[in-house]
Amino acid sequence: MKRFIEVTKSDRLYLCELFGCTERMVFKALSYEGHSVLSHRIRKAALERGGIRMCMGPEIETLHDCDGYLRQYFPNGSLLELSKEDGSGVLYHKGAKVEEWSVVKICDLACLQAKAMQL
Repeated sequence: MKRFIEVTKSDRLYLCELFGCTERMVFKALSYEGHSVLSHRIRKAALERGGIRMCMGPEIETLHDCDGYLRQYFPNGSLLELSKEDGSGVLYHKGAKVEEWSVVKICDLACLQAKAMQL
């Protein structure tokens, strides 16, 4: 998942001037590629000037159906189906059942989604 801070071109130039650094340094800091003290200061200043934290992930359609199931459809033909009632889950790939779980916890969801995307 890609994280970044969205700012205007004029704000990026202001940050370059404020910190006496290159546009590349500001870009790396706002893209969370840099972890130096300067990178942290650039991100803090960008947010104070109205920058917006953004997070970009793969497009996955999620449906919260009225029949008590959450279904996620992946571009590769996988389907992750979770029961809201009993917490069970099933992973399908192109219609065939791949794996089944009796209890799916929220903390497991990212791993299950990654598994579905890798099929």
